[in-house]
Amino acid sequence: MGNLRNFIVAVVGITASSFSFAQSLYTQSGSDVPFAQLISQNILPVGFNSTLGVKGSEINVNNGVVEVGAYARLGIVQAMGIHTVGNSAISRASFPRWSRWYQEDGNTQVFRLFKGEYNVRNTRGQAARIEAHSNVSWGRGAWHEWVGRYTFVKPMNGAIFQVFNPINQWALQLGMNSNGDITLNHRRNQADQVIARGMAGKGFDLRVRDNGQDYEVYINGAKVGAGSYDRPTGNSGFRWGMYVGATDVTQDGMIFVTGATVDPRPGTVVTPPKPPSSVAKSSTPKPTSTAPRSSSPAAPRSSSSAAGGGKCTYLVGSEWNTGFTGTIRITNTTTRVINGWNVKWAYSDGTKVTSSWNVTLTGANPYSASNISWNGAIQPGQYAEFGFQANKGSSPKAQIPSVTGSACQ
Repeated sequence: MGNLRNFIVAVVGITASSFSFAQSLYTQSGSDVPFAQLISQNILPVGFNSTLGVKGSEINVNNGVVEVGAYARLGIVQAMGIHTVGNSAISRASFPRWSRWYQEDGNTQVFRLFKGEYNVRNTRGQAARIEAHSNVSWGRGAWHEWVGRYTFVKPMNGAIFQVFNPINQWALQLGMNSNGDITLNHRRNQADQVIARGMAGKGFDLRVRDNGQDYEVYINGAKVGAGSYDRPTGNSGFRWGMYVGATDVTQDGMIFVTGATVDPRPGTVVTPPKPPSSVAKSSTPKPTSTAPRSSSPAAPRSSSSAAGGGKCTYLVGSEWNTGFTGTIRITNTTTRVINGWNVKWAYSDGTKVTSSWNVTLTGANPYSASNISWNGAIQPGQYAEFGFQANKGSSPKAQIPSVTGSACQ
């Protein structure tokens, strides 16, 4: 990724209060050798792309807390490679050798850099990085998009996302600083924008669209920026992770990226998020499934209402002291297609919905939710669902109200 540019104060996005985790984001097993020791003992060779790799401590993600939001159910893109300080072209089969910098747990990618690290694969100075890059690339024309959820565990100064063309360099870039402020960097024609502040220990959903010239950026479903950068030759692609550029790594950094997917198919179902009590590690990435949506519940706490038209289920996902995430699922139990739906619900304890995704939400207790363009048609035996985040009311546990609507009757 290219060098970070200075932040220009033009706040258009979210603030630190938009999400808060009260539970631990991860646990760690083992330790990591100081970088200087890796070099002095030739554990990490210098001057070429090493195939030896360096293993590190194991990060056990608290999937039930981290894997929330619009993309929590999406699996990690399989057609991708990674670039570390010691090798620029690591294929998926070799990922486990490089666990010091990159790991996968459930639907979440773990990216880490450590204080004092720098590029050693060639003579370029500094330039520490751990990046993933999709195998999908494109010229000018059709739109492509990347989606995923970022969680900023240990923010540091560096870039975290790019649309990159090897001939024309990056078109747009997202950068973070050690305070957890996130900036959208435009390569041409626009001032940079601070799109989130104080995100340490917090997360947001990111969606980026690009057609080889124009691009759009969305945070938690809201469009926060757009621009254009002419790329007359070469193909563009998505990069995500951490890259420091022409500066020193002055502190440890770690971010999680959940559900990283390129060109997601509407309605695609993959491995659901795991509850906090069921965290499991695996060195084999879980494959993406393209099966139709089933009616299996996604969380243990729920309420359902059903009649002649279908079944509407309210599910509580992650829950912490002051808030929770929820999902409402509309299952078609009939033999005909449901074309368009609207559901309603209300809380009796003062609970307030603060954000939502994959839905048009109106009202303020009662709430009314309607389908958006791509999830209005529900085939027999399948379902559509949307998510939201809420602040708790007077009840110590997230209240579970009844859901009503034409699709539930």
